Amino acid sequence: MTASRIVGHADLPLDQIKPNPDNYREHPDYQAETVDDALSELGWVKSVIWNETTGHLIDGHLRLQLAQDRGERTIPAEIVELTEEEERLALALLDTTTEAAIRNATDLNALLDKIQEQELSALREFLADLYTDPDDLAAEHQETARRALKEQFLVPPFTVLDGRQGYWKERKAHWLALGISSELGRAEELTYGVSCQPPRVLDRKRAIEARDDEHYTWQEFAEKYPEEIELATTSIFDPVLTEIVYRWFCPPEGRVLDPFAGGSVRGIVAAITGRNYTGIELRAEQVAANQTQGKDILADAPPPPGTAAAPESYPVKISAKMARLRFHGCEPDYIRNVCKARCCHSTKAPSGIIVTIHPTETAAIEAWGGRVEAGLLQPREGERRCPFKAETTELCALHTTPDKPFGCIASPFTLNDNDTLIVRHRYKSLKCYKDGNRPAYRAFAASLERIFGADEAERITAHFDAGGDDLHLDMPADSYHKLHDNDATKRPGPRATEHAPSRYPRPIWRQGDSRHLPELLPDDEPYDLLFTCPPYADLERYSDDAADLSTLDYQEFLPAYREIIAQGVSRLAPDSFAAVVVGEIRDNAGNYRGFVKDTIDAFTDAGLAYYNEAIFITPGGSLPMRASRAFNAGRKLGKHHQNLIVFKQGEPRLPDLKGYATKIADHLKEDRRLIEAHQNLLLFVKGDPKAATAKTDATHYEDPVDTPAEH
Repeated sequence: MTASRIVGHADLPLDQIKPNPDNYREHPDYQAETVDDALSELGWVKSVIWNETTGHLIDGHLRLQLAQDRGERTIPAEIVELTEEEERLALALLDTTTEAAIRNATDLNALLDKIQEQELSALREFLADLYTDPDDLAAEHQETARRALKEQFLVPPFTVLDGRQGYWKERKAHWLALGISSELGRAEELTYGVSCQPPRVLDRKRAIEARDDEHYTWQEFAEKYPEEIELATTSIFDPVLTEIVYRWFCPPEGRVLDPFAGGSVRGIVAAITGRNYTGIELRAEQVAANQTQGKDILADAPPPPGTAAAPESYPVKISAKMARLRFHGCEPDYIRNVCKARCCHSTKAPSGIIVTIHPTETAAIEAWGGRVEAGLLQPREGERRCPFKAETTELCALHTTPDKPFGCIASPFTLNDNDTLIVRHRYKSLKCYKDGNRPAYRAFAASLERIFGADEAERITAHFDAGGDDLHLDMPADSYHKLHDNDATKRPGPRATEHAPSRYPRPIWRQGDSRHLPELLPDDEPYDLLFTCPPYADLERYSDDAADLSTLDYQEFLPAYREIIAQGVSRLAPDSFAAVVVGEIRDNAGNYRGFVKDTIDAFTDAGLAYYNEAIFITPGGSLPMRASRAFNAGRKLGKHHQNLIVFKQGEPRLPDLKGYATKIADHLKEDRRLIEAHQNLLLFVKGDPKAATAKTDATHYEDPVDTPAEH
């Protein structure tokens, strides 16, 4: 029998209970309000857990805080008797609620580092009933985040946006709890790993560890102090900044173009806020990772307020290699005398045939006397052949009727998980492949016409006849969903819902070089917002691909960058905005290149008006340590901000923003001009900055390892 470590229960005085110094749980405001409401309505229905040995609380920090706020004198407590080591283990594993609190992963890891492996077995049984499975907890956090993200979120529309504030961090935690991980698909292609840093970074890491009295792995250090990492690893674009840009500068259900997509953040946030996003990304592995994340995060999520209507078409790619596989056409004589229409036969299906009937077609097929079970056409009793196939000619009785199933006409083709149209693998085992005398796009021209329509089918044929490579185009939504739905019917189980339509607009990532936007955006529909974050020239190198702008030096980078901006601006709708997040970068001599100015020039030269500038302040971490050295050496200021620059075309007019005070709402309603809350201090140098520094005030700022961060 498992021994009980509970030694009593009592109403303990609040001043007798000490918060646990190793507590890693953080409680957002909405959770505190919920628990406070429950206390008002129900009173105490759950005890906190208090360790008599140390006087520390193990569970119930939020309840203790609320009791103090309410002026309570005592709180119901379950009293346990644990050693300090057992207390740390209990704190790490004990989770007596379906916790809405946010886990600070760094603090949790620090706690776990204190727990020795040999201590685990002693209390494992004691904690078994109280331990929440991490997967279940992650699901709970995702659901909590989804609920919170549906709530109205307001940021003051000033030209200073402060990512250090608690409300910003709380909102960001909700976004990340959905599972957003922008670096997927990137890590293997980066030139440098996180541990490959200059010696000065190692020195700073050691100094920070001494200050924090903690040892960090390189991954932990990069996550907690990302501003200290100098050589490229991975990054996650700020989802809160993304959200407010969409809400302020893009109409609900609007179309967003992102010519430098990178990770999944801007696409997923666009979908959840009801915008239709198209991002261009050079690296195929990043596109695949983004698509996987989009499906995982958006597939089963509840619809947000103002979700865009379902799109009329979806972008797909036709594989040139597959399109040129050679097949014999489906002429009646060939079917009658040679192939016997074996494409609808199956040696694996119990019925002997494999013909999918989409739910929208079931009534028509049944009206013809057919029988449909689980989305599949069934043979006549005692037979193993299509009930509509003539015994003497092998031809289909529905072939010339409007009721011939989509699954028959479109059968040669399918969409893979990356939405690339390919020839079904099983067609390579058919007689028509062995007798192939023409490319698939001509042999199955009727299939392409049914899927895309006559005009697009003709364009496809002309493209490949001219020797064209992979072709990007839009597929009608009806065909897109029928292809995926029919494939799901043939693959029962978890994959059957893999492509179930999301109730969010589907973010689109297209693989390609943004210098060729006209080829990647074949439709003529304009975009309501251009929003992006470009590569900072060669500051962070993403791959060795010659087409990757991050491989170019600045003088080569700039013309290509301007060309992409000009092409993107040309796709904007009249009376619309463009927004870009950029920061200054230094050259080899340590001087700023003027990247912000070059970005402004690129957009204004493309015909837009420079309209808003905002300063986005990022968490500084241990910036004072780095800033003191750089400032003392050459008067370089420590940088922990980026620039959000907004441009406009014409006179944009967007719907009113709700929730703001009347004066602010009226101000934004008029023209979306942000309220100025900063000025720019620009510093220039003539000659050697170190020599200039030597002539200034001799006062040096000390390395602030042991001084407050505000120093």
